[in-house]
Parts: sequence; structure tokens; C-alpha cells
Amino acid sequence: MKKVVVFGECMVELVSKQGDTLHKGFAGDTYNTAIYLNRCAANVSVSYLTALGDDFLSSELLARMSEEGINSEYVLRSEDHNLGSHTNLPKNNHRNIGKYNKLRVNGDDG
Repeated sequence: MKKVVVFGECMVELVSKQGDTLHKGFAGDTYNTAIYLNRCAANVSVSYLTALGDDFLSSELLARMSEEGINSEYVLRSEDHNLGSHTNLPKNNHRNIGKYNKLRVNGDDG
């Protein structure tokens, strides 16, 4: 079996689908590459190398990686950082994107 290690950034993505409702997902070019490589390539073991926070969203991302069959043994965790977020809010039929590296949790200004 061939082994591939994909490295890069993954973030939580919040997308406005309808009104005030946001859909939560995980995305990023390298993360998407790892997911689809694992789904489509037979006889390939896919690992992901990145650094994540020690927050609940980072833990959800690790669970999702496991569900997708992605090896996360090369994922580093940091107590000093949170998972970055990417918000996609459509405005006048155009994407209005904001990117944040720190999430405010429980009033913490981070």
C-alpha cells in the first residue's frame, strides 16, 4: 500500500444557506484533497499533517477525519490556539468571506 501525507491548513467553515441559519463544515484545499484522495484512490493510505487547537471544533474536525478514514497521527494540538474559521455570507449574489484565526468562546477575547 502506498502512503501519502497531505499537509496544510483546515478550518471550520460557516456558510449562510438561508436567512440567519449557518451550516458548519470543515474545509481547506489540502483537507479537501486528503478527503477525496482517500475516497477515490485504492491502495493508498492518507495521513494529514497540520496543527489544531485544543478547542471543541478542533476535536470535531479530528472526529470527522477519523470518519473519513484519514490518519491523524501527525496532527499537533495547541492549548494556545483555536481552530481558525472561515465565514461565507452571500451578499447581493456575491460571496462575502471573512477569515478569523481566533474564535471567541465564553467571552474570551483570545
